[in-house]
Amino acid sequence: TFPMAYTSAKDNLEKAEKHKNLNKIKGASKSVRINTPIIEIASVDSNLKIGDHITSSSPTGTFHYDPLRDKSNVVALAGGSGITPFLSMAYAIRDGYEDFNLLILYGNRTEDTILFKDELEEIASATPKVKVVHILSDEKKEGYEYGFINSEIIKKYAPSEYSVFACGPGNFYSFMKKDIKKMNIPERLIRFEMEAVTKDPYSNPAFPEEAKGKTFIGLIRQCGKEYRIELRSDENILTSIERAGIKAPSSCRSGVCAWCRSRLVEGEAFYPEVNEYRRKADKDLGYIHPCAAFPLSDLVLEIGSEL
Repeated sequence: TFPMAYTSAKDNLEKAEKHKNLNKIKGASKSVRINTPIIEIASVDSNLKIGDHITSSSPTGTFHYDPLRDKSNVVALAGGSGITPFLSMAYAIRDGYEDFNLLILYGNRTEDTILFKDELEEIASATPKVKVVHILSDEKKEGYEYGFINSEIIKKYAPSEYSVFACGPGNFYSFMKKDIKKMNIPERLIRFEMEAVTKDPYSNPAFPEEAKGKTFIGLIRQCGKEYRIELRSDENILTSIERAGIKAPSSCRSGVCAWCRSRLVEGEAFYPEVNEYRRKADKDLGYIHPCAAFPLSDLVLEIGSEL
């Protein structure tokens, strides 16, 4: 699926047919821009037609421009399909829904693998507030930077003061986090799109050896009811709760949004550092995000009700 996005009434269903380059992403669903004043890009199958009704959650999270938090200049670092949220921002700037300067540094292997190239060029030509710089890693070509997105590329094109937003595959995050750290940019000005929780916590060097391969008992308390369920140490707690048939609150499933925030009354849980987004107060008071936590013992957990 792809992130929700700003659109406007100018963008209609027929125009969405131009987005054929989504098909370059293996297994991707067809993307359709719905013709309404304020709506999202919906990832849907080919059976969707005009007049069909769609039920959707509202946009959530912190990966968006906030004039109270961010600088008026935003440097967007995109890798591959990580361009999608920045395409949304670019459309919003072009159509007057947002007011900030967006510099997109977009990394791909070759020119042929660039997603939404025509759309990005169209937007950049329509407004001076959006600029796109393409970086190719596997071919040298006139009009493109060669290599990878790094601190030197950022320094070359970025203004004096800016916020950084980054979205891309897992390896992209790992590299960019280390490189951006060298630039001494205040953390409050850095935003990374959510990184998926690992499906193999045992590969994390910090995971306790004694907990590997273990199964535990979880006592789940929800709205006056109690459920005893099985917890596997290689499976995040939220998945175990849902596997047991319990409807629990959830949204991002990456440890970021805190929608699944729950109180760990008893027991221990492991948190991969990359998904550690809890507030200090929550850590001190024993709250966890079950979507990003793995059991290390039997535990008692108080969860909220599904809305």
